[in-house]
Order: sequence, then structure tokens, then C-alpha cells
Amino acid sequence: MKDVFSWQHLKYTVPVSGGHRVLLDDVSGYVVPGKLTALMGESGAGKTTLLNVLAQRVDTGVVEGDRFVNGQPPPGYCQQMDTHTPTDTVREALRFSASLRQPSSVSMAEKYAYVEECLKMCGLEEYADASVGSLNIEFRKRTTIAVELAAKPKLLLFLDEPTSGLDSQSAWAIMKFLRSLADNGQAILCTFAHNDDSIHQPSAELFQVFDRLLLLRKGGQTVYFGDLGYNATTLIHYFEKNGSRPCEPAENPAEFMLDVIGAGATASTDVDWHKIWSNSPEIIESQKELDRIHTEGRNRPPVAEAFHSEFATPWLHQAKALLVRNSRAFWRDPTYILAKLVLDIFAGIFIGFTFFKAKNTQQGTQNQLFAVYMSTILSAPLSNQIQVPFLNTRKIYEIRERPSRMYSWTALVTSQFLSELPWNILGSSLYFLCWYWTVAFDNSRAGYTYLMLGVMFPLYYTSFAMAVAAMAPSAEIAALLFSVLFSFVLTFNGVLQPFRELGWWQWMYHLSPYTYLIEGLLGQALGRKPIVCSSVELVTLNPPSGQTCQSYLQTYINNAGGYVANPTATSGCEFCAFATTDQFLESSFNIYYSHHWRNFGIFIAYIIFNIAAIYIFTYLCRIRTGSLLGSLKSRFGRRKTSRDRSQRLARPHQRNINGLDSLYTKFKMLRTVNYTLFSTDDVYTLWDNKTELFVNKSHYEEFIMPHFHTYFDPLKPLMKRWWKILQLAREYPMLETMHLFLQNELKLTSEALRSTEPTPENAEQTKKILERRKEQLTKIRTALSSTQTQQSDMEAGITPSRQGTFDLCPSGGRIEDSKYRGGEPPASPTPDTGRRMRPKLR
Repeated sequence: MKDVFSWQHLKYTVPVSGGHRVLLDDVSGYVVPGKLTALMGESGAGKTTLLNVLAQRVDTGVVEGDRFVNGQPPPGYCQQMDTHTPTDTVREALRFSASLRQPSSVSMAEKYAYVEECLKMCGLEEYADASVGSLNIEFRKRTTIAVELAAKPKLLLFLDEPTSGLDSQSAWAIMKFLRSLADNGQAILCTFAHNDDSIHQPSAELFQVFDRLLLLRKGGQTVYFGDLGYNATTLIHYFEKNGSRPCEPAENPAEFMLDVIGAGATASTDVDWHKIWSNSPEIIESQKELDRIHTEGRNRPPVAEAFHSEFATPWLHQAKALLVRNSRAFWRDPTYILAKLVLDIFAGIFIGFTFFKAKNTQQGTQNQLFAVYMSTILSAPLSNQIQVPFLNTRKIYEIRERPSRMYSWTALVTSQFLSELPWNILGSSLYFLCWYWTVAFDNSRAGYTYLMLGVMFPLYYTSFAMAVAAMAPSAEIAALLFSVLFSFVLTFNGVLQPFRELGWWQWMYHLSPYTYLIEGLLGQALGRKPIVCSSVELVTLNPPSGQTCQSYLQTYINNAGGYVANPTATSGCEFCAFATTDQFLESSFNIYYSHHWRNFGIFIAYIIFNIAAIYIFTYLCRIRTGSLLGSLKSRFGRRKTSRDRSQRLARPHQRNINGLDSLYTKFKMLRTVNYTLFSTDDVYTLWDNKTELFVNKSHYEEFIMPHFHTYFDPLKPLMKRWWKILQLAREYPMLETMHLFLQNELKLTSEALRSTEPTPENAEQTKKILERRKEQLTKIRTALSSTQTQQSDMEAGITPSRQGTFDLCPSGGRIEDSKYRGGEPPASPTPDTGRRMRPKLR
């Protein structure tokens, strides 16, 4: 028997304002290998939603029902939009998919060999070395299908409207291609929509390509599921025998069925075709076939144990493959690279010649200061360039690669950052070469300047730009956010507005990262140098009679700095306000030469913060589902509920909740370990300890049921009994609840004993089950007799004894008093301080 993908009683509910909305309502079906199945219905019927639910691509709402897949991974999914990296060739796109989605145990040679088979299978051999962005719609659709086939899906292929946007010839070519895949044993399920222009509605010829049909109406309800028959005769016969109008000989069967169920552009109907399907013999046959498939699947040998992680390949392999792809994309986009490099070169020449060969005068020193300041402004256009490819790559990830679980989002962010760095460092290096010596900075101090401006500066603006883009939905919003944040960084770094003039805003000066960048660059490049004032910068004054210029101004120079150009003169003293660059930089701009390595370290801290912010904002804004504000409200709400529950449990007549960790552990283990059933002591533990945990039935169903019924069908009745027990524990005192519960257990165990018959295949197992149930039955009868006696004693006003204990479960679970032992009753005996469960979990 081949692997068959089936689903049964699927129901998908999503929250909406004011309540909930059901998108899928009790949908069942299966896809057989070698068959091409169409999923059709009007717009809004839930076709794409069903594909997303079946492929496990939904992350909101509640999904109920069963999906049986024989332990295989999720199927391949071809979305309606052909989203690819446009600079990759077809072969590279397939190799990327194969290398990341096939298991790491498969060698790269085998993966690449299978890629060549996929190219041949999809008719893409002649286009293997063409870039995906240059293909027409038909071959881009073929590439989308080939990318999914390269992952080697063992079960089936999902396609969402594969002929969307194609002309009739291309649509027919795609359908012939899908037909050939099905004939080679591939199970395929694809959707077709119906709308006014009918571009997504298959023609009669296309419709004949399919073997089976799942037809939905609005609300996600099934109208028909089964074979189409030759020329769709089986489908037409079904509708005609149930009261539809006759199908004209020349009429398209697809148009006929959509018109009959009221899904056409102008069609309407008063017939409830979902109700007719629910009561038809066809649904009975479909359920029998599903049961047969499930029976055969259960009779097959169990799936071998294997380690399964979220992704098929390790993180380092993902990061390497992504780094190669991103770097290749940059290399094949000369416009992007040239725009970056030309900007750096042109800016370096422009700023360098603006302050060409700045002298060591006051004006020359200030020119060098502004040459450094204007260099930092380049980060604005360079950052806006970075954000566009960052967001485009993220879009591809979110639309196609994340739902396919190709790689981790952390590998994507890491590769995006690392692939940008070399080009940005190269651009800054070219800028440095065009700028540094043009402005006439000192050769001996070029090393530190290059380290800060050629290496650390691109590290900063690259990380800052990506951190801003990580929390933005589009490039326009990212540019706006960056402009606002960058304006604070640029305004308060102490150059446009000197530090002494900032007043209250001095805290922003210390917060701005460019404060430390500019102080490091200027302090090290200009510090500890003499200033020689030009003639226009000298202040002329006359000293008192009998004094030289030097003696007259010495006290002022000692306090404020400066020097006298003609110290021995007795008149016409020429005074320069600054003798060294340190005096100029320290007094006006709070820049110190001795701080340059301190500034280097602080600037590295800002870079590390930006890199961390990329990951944090990506997770909070793009990866994490749900509203952050709603999550905080929920968290604080849970804390309040926990406090309220603790207060209630502290009151008299309320039982403590304990032993929850072991039960939670079992719940989690059930997802990977094949438990048949929870033991009876676990049932009692849940009943006794969980009463206060599950506040309402919906909470119980959302938390407990999804962990069980998908994997172990026999657990459903047991879980329903647990809920009844919880309800009883709320409505009745403890002994009355125990009485009712044990009566129910006695009835169910007796029925199980009568219905269990040994078979040659499971004789030994059945024998053990019988022995266990007989032992349980004996102990249940003993417990029931004891509770009846205790209840009678309480009704007669006799305090029940606390000394006796009785074993209720063969695994060691016992009902005994948790507080009072030795026969000493409580001061105020109440039913709720009676016996408690002490589970011994296996």
C-alpha cells in the first residue's frame, strides 16, 4: 500500500471581532497517489484555507479533526504567487530547495542529481541557466512546481490555482505537466476558483484532466467528494438525481456544477446541497473508503523511530547556503553595487575637495572637523539602499520559504547582515582613499581613522539600517523611521550644536552614538597639534605702557589658552585664541584626544546593540504571532487570575492543586511516545487536582484535546469522561462525586470486559489487559462499597475514619487523606476535606 494522505472532520475556526467564524466545516477527504484531484468552489469557499490547514501553514485559530499521513512530513505546497529570488537561475533555485529541504543525511551529489531529474521532468532543461526573473509566467509556474518537487515530497503536491494568470495554451501545458506527474505516481491536489471573469475556472478540456473532485461552498462545507467519471458523467449524474437541472450536452461540467450549487456569477439556489451530501449514499461510501485506508495504514508496520527537528538541515548549513545566495544576488545586481560604490567615491571626492588641503589654522581645523561630520551624513542614503533588498528578501522568506520550513529566520538575518558587510566596507574604504589625504590629514594617524571610518562606521550603519527595517512593514515606512531616528543621532552629536550650548539636551549628546564616532575620529586625527592663526584670525590690541605683549597677556593665556604672535612687542599685540587643537576641540566641542580608544569601545557596544536589535525586532514584529500588546495583557491577566486562584485555594473547603508537573510532562510526551491510554490513577489525578485549572470547557478543549485526539483515537472517550468528572466535581460534594464517578467506572469496565475477545494476533496483549481490568474492577467495587458506607455514615452524623486506605489502581495510585492521618479528624469536618488522590505516575 502506498502512502495516502487523508483528512477527516476538519473544522477551522478563527477569531473575529465580536466572536468566531467557521472557515471549514466538517470537511473530509483523501488524495490517492497517481490521481489528480481538483478542489473547487466559489470565492470564499475555503479552498486555499483548506490547503493551508492540510499543509499545517496556519498559525491562528483552532483546527479540529484528524490528518493521517503515515508519519510522513508535510506535503509540498505551490502557492498561487510565484515568489523567487529573481537573480537566481532555475537550476540554482532548485539546488537551493533540495539542499535545505532534503535531509542532511543525503549527500549533495545525490541532491544535485535529483535536481537534474526535476529539470527534465518539468521541461526546464533548456531554461536551467536562465534567471528566474527573466522567465514568462508559464515557465515561472513550472519553476515553482519544480522547486517543490526538488524537496522530494513523498506524499502529495498542493497547488493553489496553478493556471492563474495564464492564457489557454499555457494553462493546458501546465495541466498536461501535472497529469504526467500524477501518472508517474505523484498525488496532486490543486484548487480552481470561480469568479466573474472565469479566468480561474477550468475549461471542459482542462476539467477532464482531473480524476477526482472536492467541491466546497461558502462556509467551507462539502458539496461533493468523489470520482468525476468519463466526461464528468459521475458528477453530473449525482446532481441530476438529487434534483438539479439537466446538464446540456455542450455545457462545461465545471460551469454546470457551480451554477447548480449557486456559485456562479448570477446563479442562486434554494437547495441545501451540503445537507443533501451529508445524507447521500456517496458520503457513506467515502467514509467506508476512508476507514479502509485507515485500517490498512494501522496494519502496516510502525514507522521507525527517527529524530525529527523543525528543519531538515543544521543551522550552519542554512546560514552558509543563504550567505551564498545573497552574495550571488548582490553580485548579479550591478545597479545596486555601483550605486553604493559610486556614492562613496563621489562623496569622498566632493567632500575632500570642498576642504582641500585644510591648513593648521583655526579655520583649517574647523574645516577638518566638518569634513569628518559630513562623512557621517553619508550613512543616511547608504542605509536607505540597504533596507530595500533586506525587505525584499524577507518578503520571499515570509511568503514561500518560512511556511515550507526551509530554514531558520535567525540564519536568514545572519546571512543578510554578513552579505552586506563586504560591499559596505569596500565602499567606505574607497571613500577613505578619496577623502583622507585630500583633506590633508596626518599620514601617521591614518590607521585609527580607517579603522573607525572604513570598518566600524559601515558596521554601525548596516546594523542600524537593518534594525529599523526589521520592525517596518515596507521600505517606505523603514525610510521614514530611519529619518526620524537618524535626525536625533545627527543633531545631538555636538557638532551642529556645540556641547556647551545644548543645555537640557546634553543627555541626548551622551546617548548619540555619533558623539563617540566623531570624538574618536577628530580627537585622534586633530588632537595634540599646534594651531597657527592666519592674519585675519589674530586679534590686535595694545598693552599698557611699559609692558610687552607677552607679559600683559600671560595671565589670560594661562587660564584660557592661546598665544601671542609678537611676544616682545610693546604695541599692536597680535593674539591667537588657540595655541593647540586640543584647546580648540575641548573648549568648543568637548572632544579629547585621550578618549579615542574609549570611544572605539563604546562604538562597538552600539554596534552589538544594533545587531541584537535586528534579531529582537525581527522576532517581535515578524516571527512572533499575535499582538505584543495583547500578549502583555494576557500575561498580566494570567498573573491576576493566578493570584485570585491562590486566594480561593487559601480559603476553607478548597483543595490544593498539586502534582501538575508530572501530568504536564505526560501531555508533552504523548506527542512523541506511543502511550496507549493514561492509567486510571492519572484519571483520578486529573479529576482531583485539575478542577481549578480548567476554568471552562473551551479552555479544556483548546489545551487538552489537540494533544490527544490527533494521535490516538481511543483517547477521545476517556477525555470526554474527564470533562464530565470535572463538571461533577464542581456540582457535587466530594463523596457524592466519588460515588457517581465509581459507578460510571464500574459500568464502563464491565462493558469493556464483555466486549474484549482474544485473537491470535494479540492474545498475549489481550490477556494482560483482561487481567488489569479485572483487578481494576475488583478495586473499584471495593472503593464503591467504601464510599457508600462513608456517605451513609456522614448522613447519619458519624465522622468517617481517616485511617484506612484502599488501592484503586494497579500502578499504585491510592485514595487517602492528604492532611490528617492516624484517625484524627479535622476541627470542622466538611466533604471537601475528604480523601485525595496521590498518583504514582509511570
